[in-house]
Amino acid sequence: MAFTEVCRDATFYSLVHAVLKAERDRVLNNRRTEQRHSFQGLQLVAPFSNGGLPDKSTFRSVQCVDLSANGFSYLSAEAPSSERLVVVFSINPLICLVADAVYSERLDDGEAAMYRVGCQFTGRIEDQELGAALVKTHGQ
Repeated sequence: MAFTEVCRDATFYSLVHAVLKAERDRVLNNRRTEQRHSFQGLQLVAPFSNGGLPDKSTFRSVQCVDLSANGFSYLSAEAPSSERLVVVFSINPLICLVADAVYSERLDDGEAAMYRVGCQFTGRIEDQELGAALVKTHGQ
């Protein structure tokens, strides 16, 4: 692993640690009705339009933070480009869901800005072939 990749990884994990600490330290007006559970791991998201499923090339890996029965949150270097998203959870079996991005919070630790995005599930996509192809394409 190249030195620059190690530095980027160290910066990313420091940022994740800072985000999680900040979440513990502040009191939020929490709109969630279900208990959140820590859910670490890379998942795939893409902008969704009602015109059809997103192209495989539009999916990107994001670092999930937590998960509930009603939604999930993730960290990303970019704010979501669409209010509605398709998310592929690479668990067995693969689960493809539609979610609305209900908030996006910029987190700035002085080095690299990240966004914590909170999403609410709105539906399920019954296309296991899509999920399998995406996971294979993105190497998860």
